[in-house]
Parts: sequence; structure tokens; C-alpha cells
Amino acid sequence: MSSDNKIKIIAAIFSFVQISLIFILGYTPHPDSEGYITLANDALSYNELYPVSSKIREYAFLWNIGAINAVALSLKLFESIIPLQITYTLLKGATLYFLFNIAKKITNEKTAWIAVIIYIIYPANYGEATAVLSEIPFIFFSIFAIYLFYNNKYLLSGILFAIADYIRPVSIVFIMALIICYIKEYKCLIKVISMYAISLMAIGMINLYNKNIFFCKAETGWMALTQYHWDHDSKKDFENPELVRDDSTLTFNQKDSVWRSKFVEWTKINDNKKEYLKQMPIKLIKTYISDNVNICSFLTKKEKNSEYMYNSLSMASLKNDFPYYSVTQILCIINLIIYYIIMFLFLLSFKYVKKIMMPWILVIFGTIFLMIFGHGESRFHIPYMPFIIICSAFYISNFLKHYPRAN
Repeated sequence: MSSDNKIKIIAAIFSFVQISLIFILGYTPHPDSEGYITLANDALSYNELYPVSSKIREYAFLWNIGAINAVALSLKLFESIIPLQITYTLLKGATLYFLFNIAKKITNEKTAWIAVIIYIIYPANYGEATAVLSEIPFIFFSIFAIYLFYNNKYLLSGILFAIADYIRPVSIVFIMALIICYIKEYKCLIKVISMYAISLMAIGMINLYNKNIFFCKAETGWMALTQYHWDHDSKKDFENPELVRDDSTLTFNQKDSVWRSKFVEWTKINDNKKEYLKQMPIKLIKTYISDNVNICSFLTKKEKNSEYMYNSLSMASLKNDFPYYSVTQILCIINLIIYYIIMFLFLLSFKYVKKIMMPWILVIFGTIFLMIFGHGESRFHIPYMPFIIICSAFYISNFLKHYPRAN
């Protein structure tokens, strides 16, 4: 049996396990997932997709459009999010297939199979589809776009990057990694970038026609960045940017511009530039210190419906509850151990950075992007995990080359 057929079978089994977990574990009410469902239901009550035309000035910001409208379509067609969750499990399996093929393309088949093994034994990869967050579809379309790039389908690659951006607006990180690594193939990159831009423009023009306002992806970055630094500013010698949310005279994109202006003004006050720089390593730590979010899928129904679902799986609770852990906390500890091993191997793989340049550049650029424009949250490293896994697998593959075999 060919390796391609083998990975297809493994990916199908992987998806089947994920589908089973939807019904075994039940729905996981992550705050973002709940927010998507609320906004989707609200849009459907106006017989529209998100955002609702008549509420353009009511929205505090424009959230992840594609993720919300995927929920809306599932609710409209099936009156349930389960079909969407099942779709997400299939996308998760397809991601495994593309992971294998990308790893094989940039390294070798041995590394690709090691990457598959790591991906499968990594607990955080299970139960993710019990919610309707943006990570699964975003990662699928982004990694599919990279797969197509390596298979010379440049125009389609650009379209999929635009779809990924429509779901969650950070696919520019993936595109920049390709540009940095393959700048000599600029003609191919021009095709990708051109189709990416044309696709986003087309989405924007459709929205302009239907809703009388141009937009093509979420506009939350400046709001999140401004609010984060306001929250961490001990002096508070600046007007609370939260007030912009309730300004009904502004559209969501005008509010985004105001937040950008407020952030720039904030950096000009006293020692705020130093404060901004000081927060960067803190954001880095918050992004990579834990990997507990997806383990929430395994919490009991009572815990999921508690006031703060993440409480028992927070790093503080894991420290305080030691050694009297619940089953889910034990799973969380196992996941953290595997996660830290993966990250350690990833760092060791820098030794071979010239051979695995693309995934390394992607992770570095994505991390810098988060430190400059984002706010620290453990979920934010998830889109980069397939590429971190490829690097870790490459290190293991090279280590095994030099490890003496028993006769």
C-alpha cells in the first residue's frame, strides 16, 4: 500500500474518533464559541448573515466573520451546530493529511510519519470540535493553501489564504513565511499574493453591495491591543478605550480606526513606549506557557457550565491541587508534558533550521506578530502547532539516524 493511501486511511480513522468525541463529550461552551452562536442567531433573526446591515453602528467590533457565518449556515440549514462540528472533524483529519504531505515535501517521508505520530498522540488534538471555534477551519485552509503552493497550484493557494483570513485574519503570517523562504520564486509568489488580494477584494465588494459597507475580514486587532495595554497600565492617565464600544455614531471599522489612534496616542504618553516593550515578553510567556484550552472538552457537564470553565485546568489550580487531581486534570498534565517535550524538541531543531526554514520562519514571524499586535493568550499558539510538530519530528528523525541500532 502506498504511503498516500496509508495516510488517507489514518486521517479517516482520526476523523472518526473526533466525530465520536462530539457525542461522547458533548458541547464545550468556550466564550468565543458561545459568542459566535449568539451573533449567528441574531443575524438569522434578521434573515441575514453576520454582520447585520442595520446594526453596523451597534457592533463594538467586527469579529471572525467566516467562523460566525459557518455557524449561521449550520443553524439555518439544520437548526443545529452538530453538522458543522462534524464538518470540523473532517477538516481536522484533512489537516493531518496535509501535515504529512508538507513534512514529506520539505524534509523526508520518515519525518512525515514521525510528525503524524506526534500529531495523533498529542491530547490537545482531540475534542476540539466539541466547540465551534475558529482554529480548526483557519488551520485547515492555511495548511491546505501551503500544500497547494508546494504542488504548484498558486492561484488556488491564494484563494484559500483569503478564505482563511475571512475566518481569522492572520493568514498574512503564513504568506510572509512563504515570501521570506521562497523569494527567488517571486513569479509564483506574485500569483499567490495577487489572487489572495483579488479574493479579499471580491469579498469586500460583495459586502459593500449587500450591506453598504466594505469589509472582508475581522477588525479586532486594534481594539484588543489598546484594551490590553490599558488594562496593564498602572497609571491609567488616558481615557478608557472601552468607551469606544458604546459610540453608536461610529461603524465598526470607524471604531477600529479610533482604537488605532488611541493606541498611538497612548504610546506617546510618558513612559508608555517602555511599558509596551515590557509587555512583549509577558505576551510571549502567556502565549506559550500552557496548552490547556482544548482539554476543556473533557470536563464534566457541571464544570463546563460553571461560572469559569477553565478554573480547574488553570496553571494555578494545577499547582494548588497537586497531587489530588481529577481525571481531567491528569489528562491535562499528560498533555502539558507532551506539549513541553514537543516545544523542547522544536527549539533543538534550530540546529537544522536551514533544512526546515519555512516552518521555523512561520513560527518566528507569527510569534513576533503576536508580541507586536496581539495580546497574550494560550490559544494563540495553536495555529502554529502543526509546523512546530514538523520541526520536532525532523529533529527526532535526525537523532534516530545517529542512534545505534541493536543487532
